[in-house]
Amino acid sequence: MDCPRCGSINYRKAGFVNSRQRYECKECHYHYTVAKKS
Repeated sequence: MDCPRCGSINYRKAGFVNSRQRYECKECHYHYTVAKKS
């Protein structure tokens, strides 16, 4: 999963938002979540 802002593949888990895993990009420090597969 790539960062939607800078495209980096370096990320870390940063908690949960609305029961979805939250990630932080290690390059640009952008926080994002990934949509669940249905």
